[in-house]
Amino acid sequence: MVRNMKRIKVCIWLSLIFCVSTCLFYEYSMDMRYKFFVAWFGFDDVLLGGTGWINGTLQPHDDYVVPNTAHFVWFGCRSFTIIHMLSLASVYQTMKPDKIFFHTDCEPEGKMWAQVSLIPQLEVKYMKAPTEIAGQKLNQDWPQHQADIARLQILLQEGGVYFDPDIFVVNSLDPLRKYDYVAGREDGYLLSNAVILANKDSQFLKEFYQSYVEKYIDYCYNCNSIVGHHNVVEKFPHLIHIENYSMHRPDNINWKTLFYRNFDWQVGHYTFHIWKDSFKLWSWIGAPRQKDGDYIREFTLDNIRELDSAFGEMARFIYYGTKEIIPQDDTLPDPWWTQLKYQTSMQDANTTSIPRLGTL
Repeated sequence: MVRNMKRIKVCIWLSLIFCVSTCLFYEYSMDMRYKFFVAWFGFDDVLLGGTGWINGTLQPHDDYVVPNTAHFVWFGCRSFTIIHMLSLASVYQTMKPDKIFFHTDCEPEGKMWAQVSLIPQLEVKYMKAPTEIAGQKLNQDWPQHQADIARLQILLQEGGVYFDPDIFVVNSLDPLRKYDYVAGREDGYLLSNAVILANKDSQFLKEFYQSYVEKYIDYCYNCNSIVGHHNVVEKFPHLIHIENYSMHRPDNINWKTLFYRNFDWQVGHYTFHIWKDSFKLWSWIGAPRQKDGDYIREFTLDNIRELDSAFGEMARFIYYGTKEIIPQDDTLPDPWWTQLKYQTSMQDANTTSIPRLGTL
């Protein structure tokens, strides 16, 4: 009996050590994770070449060379959440694009999409999800690969700025539109493809797409899109401008900073990646708390009113035009879409009378 109890205790301690080590491994060392997976799965041809941090040396033009158009890709029929709505609203408010193209094979529905649909620059364009590239079948277990390829095809055809639908734009991107190709770092020194500014004739854009054509890696989530992105930089650093800290920091290792801390997010940042998938994955460990002490599992228009964090400030600023906490018993400011609804109603009715606002 005593011997069995000792074995149980040893097993418990070993399990705890394993769990803590795994969490620390995931949380704090992206480079180590990549090297582990490369060694384990054997795709050393994908691994960073050991050169690490490389800065792009592309010089800006005197005038804008990237069109002032925004692109989103949305494949499959799925829920359009408050994060997605705030993403498009931030692009509309801050980037002030001439057009917002929403490329999709299944237009979203619901309250959040109804609000976004009021944006006059928004145009929904049907696009069939890619199933192959250069004869190589895409792995259906990674539907993100379809969007990875689609965004490059769109930019090669039209140019502009691609956004993942969980990106918040907080400052004008005009200074970056003078470069032929711009991307930002995430996960240490790796490049993200969640925001890409590109001229359709950018040579770097063509080389990035060609890297898929030459070898599409179907057994890895981001070997082409993130690691491969970096590998293209190693070969052509003179064809890209890289934003080291202003587009995806905090990154998906330190994403909790957005939800637990306050900082001046309007200084030194162009965009933020909200990392909605990371939030869902880790929310069971320690999600943000509301004022009443309850944990938040999903963000809503109600609970963003009192979130005391950088994310809470951003969400309120985009939706209500104020960073300040809005107590539950205070009158809500008009949301961002109010004036758009009024303008749409005026156009439809062709009258100067002020319509009653609906309940979007």
